[in-house]
Amino acid sequence: MAPRRGRRAHRRGGVRALGPQHPRAGPLRPPGLRATDRDGRAGHLPARGRRARARPARPAHRDLGDVVRIHHVGVAVAAIDEVLDDYVALGYTVGTRVVDDERRVEIAFVRNGDYVIELVAPAAADSPVDGLLKKVGPSPYHLCYVVDDIAVAVRELRSAGYVRITAPSPAPAIGYAAVAFLHHRRVGLIELVELAGPDQGVVV
Repeated sequence: MAPRRGRRAHRRGGVRALGPQHPRAGPLRPPGLRATDRDGRAGHLPARGRRARARPARPAHRDLGDVVRIHHVGVAVAAIDEVLDDYVALGYTVGTRVVDDERRVEIAFVRNGDYVIELVAPAAADSPVDGLLKKVGPSPYHLCYVVDDIAVAVRELRSAGYVRITAPSPAPAIGYAAVAFLHHRRVGLIELVELAGPDQGVVV
């Protein structure tokens, strides 16, 4: 007897395969989908008659010198004195504290285990963190990375699409180590620091 409409049966080697409209049939594959490729990995194939769209090549790896580690996380706050007790209550130890007149900020470093936070508060009306505080309030806003050669790192990052915000210059809060700020539209703000020795970056 012929199969009823909506139910197509196929016999291959004595095994009945249910047609795609049968309620027991498996899910339909969208056009261009295959279960596995030649290596057994799942993936998509372009529909017949369509050309596969090539994925953009990843940018080549750039030698930034050795990025040793994250030095600290920068957090903008309204006033250092107002938040220190809050961080101490969270288990942080207070370390270096300075007023950087050139950058128009007051800075205090706090540490909890391996984690170091740089609290940055405005020291003048035109402080670089003043606008951030007005927009979003207290918040993390940059990561600082230790590099072995800040000039090389800045040059390579700029060629990779970063915008240099400040040129390398001594930072009193980090033992006058050279620091530079850069920004990327997908990454955000970062700081680089080149340490002259193992003790220069000790802030807590």
